[in-house]
Amino acid sequence: MNPKNGATVGKTVPTVPGYLNEIAPYEAGKPIEELERELGIRNSIKLASNENPLGPSPKAVQAATAALSRLHRYPDSAARVLTARLAEKLGVPEPTLVLGNGSDEVIQMLATVFFQPGDEAVMSESCFLMYPIATASEGATAVKVPLKGLFPDLFAMSRAVTEKTRMIFVNTPLNPTGAHLKKSEFETFLKDVPENVLVVLDEAYVEFARDPLGVNGLDYIGKDPRVVVLRTFSKLYGLAGLRVGYGIMDPEIAGYLNRIRIPFNTNLVAQEAAIAALTDEDYVAETLKTVHEGLDFLYRGLSELGFSYHETQSNFFLIDVSPRDGKEVFNAMLREGVIIRAMNAYGMPRYIRVSVGKPDENQRFLEAFAKVMGKGSGRRPPIVTIDGPSGAGKTTVGKLLAQRLGFTYVDTGALYRGLAVIAREAGVSADDDQGLAGLCDRTSLAFRPGIDGSRLFAGDRDITDLLRTPEISMLSSAVSARPCVRAWLLSVQRELGKDGGAVFEGRDTGTVVFPDASAKFFLRADPKIRALRRYQELLAKGSSVSLSDVERDMEKRDENDSKRALAPLKPAEDAVILDSTALTIEEVVEAMIERVESLS
Repeated sequence: MNPKNGATVGKTVPTVPGYLNEIAPYEAGKPIEELERELGIRNSIKLASNENPLGPSPKAVQAATAALSRLHRYPDSAARVLTARLAEKLGVPEPTLVLGNGSDEVIQMLATVFFQPGDEAVMSESCFLMYPIATASEGATAVKVPLKGLFPDLFAMSRAVTEKTRMIFVNTPLNPTGAHLKKSEFETFLKDVPENVLVVLDEAYVEFARDPLGVNGLDYIGKDPRVVVLRTFSKLYGLAGLRVGYGIMDPEIAGYLNRIRIPFNTNLVAQEAAIAALTDEDYVAETLKTVHEGLDFLYRGLSELGFSYHETQSNFFLIDVSPRDGKEVFNAMLREGVIIRAMNAYGMPRYIRVSVGKPDENQRFLEAFAKVMGKGSGRRPPIVTIDGPSGAGKTTVGKLLAQRLGFTYVDTGALYRGLAVIAREAGVSADDDQGLAGLCDRTSLAFRPGIDGSRLFAGDRDITDLLRTPEISMLSSAVSARPCVRAWLLSVQRELGKDGGAVFEGRDTGTVVFPDASAKFFLRADPKIRALRRYQELLAKGSSVSLSDVERDMEKRDENDSKRALAPLKPAEDAVILDSTALTIEEVVEAMIERVESLS
């Protein structure tokens, strides 16, 4: 019998709330042994559940084994030792901690404490499936907000809040995209959230993040009682099978959760293993090394094979399998003995999610994926980089080379100049890292075709004609040295080049942005010739600047670029160095084409 609208389920079962009929059960991936049995395969590998590729901490295994002799005893229901050790590790007061049978249980406890039928919770459209399940289990409504690219749209989420809203779920790094929010963006969001709405910041994967500007929920404990942070021992510490998660929150909220917490919810073996895992620093360091090196290896392999992927701040990432369906690719990979995750349940049917494995598993994945996909569209067209000082002719040469090769031309210097224009207009100085980070979060730069070539737009505004003034040249040189700017534009540039077939010109495209580029060039020229070229370019645009001013500005910029601590201007070790002082544009381009063709 259908229990919707409060119908009874049978002669002896009480009435079931109708809203429970709307819940789709969480479907976890099948155990590897079950899949092997069903498919008749052996020696498969699982890269589906974002698990630690190294297995559990050896210290945790030893502690868990020692605890087996005490299985006839109840565990400490309050998990006092684990709570104390965890509080010390995190630098938070013990009363702020609530332990759960995985962080899933903490999510459910929050729902039980705060939701009543008719309430609402705001969350991203593609989110961890336990958010809507826990919300619906208490009769509340999940209000889903579309992602902004790969990120939670915090602005739209704050605008989705109504008088019925009790909670906002924010997952960062986001499962399933791996995107990590900036601290500055999160703090702007908090200002728009009412005081009576909880913000649940799920940081299950935050330890894997490499972005120094990313949000860290611990910064808000003891400062903003609305923020509840969720973390877990399942990922970094490799204890997914023991189910140990925790929440960090205002002590008053923690007190309510502990009132309804099931006794002994964190079992004896789990507590002992988690306590030991917290002390295993060598294991943590090796895990991070394995994950980060594995990601870089997989990125390179997929790029060489011509596949599109999205870089991540976690231990998993997304691969675009268009025009194939994710479930179709999942099933085909199963037959190859490689278990990955289709993203259909997350509303992303053209994507698969892959967890980082051990080196041999990553290699096996690449081989199986290439076979299943028929190597996509073949080998990815190469990336060509042209670096060098201002006035060496990079822009002219880069445009012509891209045209001759049939590639996309990307002027990376224009991106830095574009941010410099925005910074000048906003009154943000080059040494104001917080202000610059905020600009990066709010600024959208994109190249669009124009009658005279590509044009740079900031949002919907064409700023191309503002880029080449001496003032902006100097400001962009200073701005480009700031870590927050370089980190942001590094991701922008790599996204532009992920499909290959592009010529990138700038100052560190071959050394930092694309260190594995197929063809790298460093273009230089006599400083006086370079200054004269830039002077003539400015005159043609109606500028009244003097040649001496241009020479002085260029000399200063050369000094800034070559001496900056972060990504100084220098040739890549494997770059071909060309001097354009006595060469025509055509001669430079011909030399580059000859080099590119020799590599194909």
